[in-house]
Amino acid sequence: MKIYGASSSLVKGTTFYRVTPDQIRRYYSDDDNIIVKYLVRNEGLQAFDIDQIYGSALIGSDAYICVNDGEPIEVDGEEVDPEDALELFDIEDLQEYIQDADDEIIRRYLSMYELDEFDLDSVAIELLSAGYSFVAIAQAAEDLERFDI
Repeated sequence: MKIYGASSSLVKGTTFYRVTPDQIRRYYSDDDNIIVKYLVRNEGLQAFDIDQIYGSALIGSDAYICVNDGEPIEVDGEEVDPEDALELFDIEDLQEYIQDADDEIIRRYLSMYELDEFDLDSVAIELLSAGYSFVAIAQAAEDLERFDI
């Protein structure tokens, strides 16, 4: 049985959690790391590598995070691996499996570890232009490096 992101005692069935750009920006608006805050404020959900989260996808402006117990789901009368469902079906066909994400889902599945690659030099220039000090930017970059991001 495949379990991604949660233990089998926590996951029963399949849920695709919808995260909106406003949710992710609100969640990270008070982040201590100015680089993370900048990336999320300016790029929203595109700042994250959603594709690395099995069965998840960015569709339109929203992200759908797949959390499942490894069991097939039924869509249009056919059994489907939940990790393939977003590729095989329209989002409307999966409505019974979709819920709005809360802060806990965002914290668990869209942490800074899921940030996509970015050009630190460009971000640093933008932050300097916005009035942040070189020291603050260097500290934020060092914090990300410490977490191997």
